[in-house]
Amino acid sequence: MPLSPAALEDPVYREELRTYLVDHININKGSAGSRHVEWETLKVATRGHCMGQSVGIKRTLERELIHLEKIIHDEEREGGIDLIARRKLAEMKKSHSQVEEQLRCHSLQRYLASIQAEEGRSGKMLAWLVKPKGEGTPIMSVHDMMGERMFRPVNINNAFRNYYPCLFRSPETSMPESLGSYLRGLLLRTLTTEDRDLLGGPVTLEEVTDAILQLSAGKTPGTDGLPMEFYKKYMNILAPQLVELHSEVLQQGPLPESLKEALVIPLPKLAEVSWLISGHSRC
Repeated sequence: MPLSPAALEDPVYREELRTYLVDHININKGSAGSRHVEWETLKVATRGHCMGQSVGIKRTLERELIHLEKIIHDEEREGGIDLIARRKLAEMKKSHSQVEEQLRCHSLQRYLASIQAEEGRSGKMLAWLVKPKGEGTPIMSVHDMMGERMFRPVNINNAFRNYYPCLFRSPETSMPESLGSYLRGLLLRTLTTEDRDLLGGPVTLEEVTDAILQLSAGKTPGTDGLPMEFYKKYMNILAPQLVELHSEVLQQGPLPESLKEALVIPLPKLAEVSWLISGHSRC
């Protein structure tokens, strides 16, 4: 994950990222000729920025701290006794304490982020120590869609890769008459005129912000590694971009590929570990 939710609790980190997002959007607005390309570019750029931002903030604070220490040392060496000199020295010491506290908080947030990134590592180590000897990887073999059993890791991976796209794809039918007859026999709720107007209308800022506020914490909505907390912290910046993106999609074409992707994690069950079953995965 390029951006840890814990890092967003650091006010220095959070404000610098806010400035970066605003500057990036203002500079690149309209440059790609497509809102979905601009949105994808924003996410990629944000990932790269987040990876280097934390180290950059720490170095900036450390340089500022060294600079203030030098000024304080020079002022104390000169030993000015007038009111202006004493006031300047007091202000420098106050600034030094503030920067020192910012550096301390930033280091703490980085430590918390590292703990969050490594969450469960100690538990995994303990499980490894107590597991029966001779037990190998959880999935030693798997049956592919044709029923053939695969043992090589590359073939096991290919079996999963081929299985899940079919699992989440609706089957096509070559009998439209049968499909129409089936749909006519369903007792479906009829939309009111108001509902149809609402569904057919443009995407609003209120709808997007409501959707963001309902996102579950501690997860990422896609494969970009940007957590839900990122969208909530910068909702006032990102929501207008998403409104324009979805408005363009409704008028011109399909969603970007990244907005249709999800991570699927296999959850093997010991008794049925070699069979691909739809209930043994988590998105």
